[in-house]
Order: sequence, then structure tokens, then C-alpha cells
Amino acid sequence: MTSKLDEPRGEIQRVAFCPHCGNRAPQRLLLKHDYDHPYSFVLEEDGNSYLEKEEGSSYFVAVCTTCDEVLLYNQYRYKVGVENFTHADLLYPEGIELERSVPDKVRACYAEAARIRRTAPNAYVVMIRRALEALCDDRGTKGRPLKSRLSELASRGEMPALLVEVTSVLRVIGNTGAHHSEAAVSPDLVWLVDELFRTVLEYVYIAPKRLASFRQRLETAKEAANQTGRADG
Repeated sequence: MTSKLDEPRGEIQRVAFCPHCGNRAPQRLLLKHDYDHPYSFVLEEDGNSYLEKEEGSSYFVAVCTTCDEVLLYNQYRYKVGVENFTHADLLYPEGIELERSVPDKVRACYAEAARIRRTAPNAYVVMIRRALEALCDDRGTKGRPLKSRLSELASRGEMPALLVEVTSVLRVIGNTGAHHSEAAVSPDLVWLVDELFRTVLEYVYIAPKRLASFRQRLETAKEAANQTGRADG
């Protein structure tokens, strides 16, 4: 287990999107930490998960050269060499890519919004409202005001009442961002909107997909146990 920069020493960079400042800019590597473990929980892009034997992984601590904020990356199944920083996955802060269990149209709306989260708060919340509309389209509640469509999701049991209240807040904030007024969207409100929207996605898409994956794995394990029992009998 090591916590250092391997040879060759010098400035190691990758050019990538920084969620802190919203810029695509060089990110300078500060620290690499390697670790070994017998098994690792792997979450696939489609939301399924499994345990896989690993030889090791790496953490990378980097800094954005534009805003000087810290970023944390992780690389599974790494090969020896610090150059794998360029292929690592962003852990902190949360990036603009959502899990594959979220529909493409919703993911696209969110990615477009996340790119301007820091630079254009009013436009950001408008895009989040658009992402809510995309969610409703996906769930089959088209052709009515957004408030009514969200309420229908609750009546169908696809969203609890508390989350309907959350989406109503997001909808109202989105309306605020869309119209000129003195009540502009503040930067701190943007992060709250982001957290609330991700909570909605977790309930509607991500958690059900993970639960389905767990049930499938459980049934597979039961069937394997039954077959072993029949063979032993």
C-alpha cells in the first residue's frame, strides 16, 4: 500500500470537467494512493451490481488549475503506473453523469444543467425543471401542467407525498429562475436544488433498479443452493 506519486516525477495532468467551477480545464495530480483488497463491490452503468475479485485499485487526489479546488478520483483494476489518473472515475465532487438506470433524456437534461450550475444559477434551476418534465414524460404523464403530472405520480404510488412536495419546491424555484425578478436564485440554493433532485431520482429510478438487481442475485443464489442440495441428495 503506497501513498505517493510514482516515477516519473513531475507535473501530471488530465483535462476534464470540474464540477466545482464548471470549467473544462487541466487538473494537476497531487497524490496517488494504491490499495489491495480481496473483493470489491462493483456497480455497473445499468445499475446492476456484483462482487468481483480485484488485484487492487488507486485513489487520486487532484486540484483544478482554474479554481484550485480539490477533486478525488478512483481507478479500479489499475495497472501499475500513475498515468492511470487519466482514466480514473470522479468520486468527489459529484459529477454531471447520472447512473444508467436514469433514462437518457433525464440524464441529458441534468448534464446540461450541471455544466452551468456555478456560472448561471437561474438557468440551472430552469434546466432542472425541464429535467422534471422529462421524468414525467418517461413515466407517461404527458399533456398537463407539471404540478398535476407530479401529483399523478404520487397517486399511482410511484412517488411518496414527501417527494411530491420536494418536486413542487423544485418546480417553483425553476419558475423563479425563468422570470426576471428581484428574487434571483442564490448559489447556496443551487446546491440544495441539486441534492433534492438527486433524491427524487434515487427513489424513482436508482433504488428500484438496485432492488431488482438484489432480488435477481438472491434468486440465483437460492437456485444454486437448491441444485447443490439435489446433487448431494
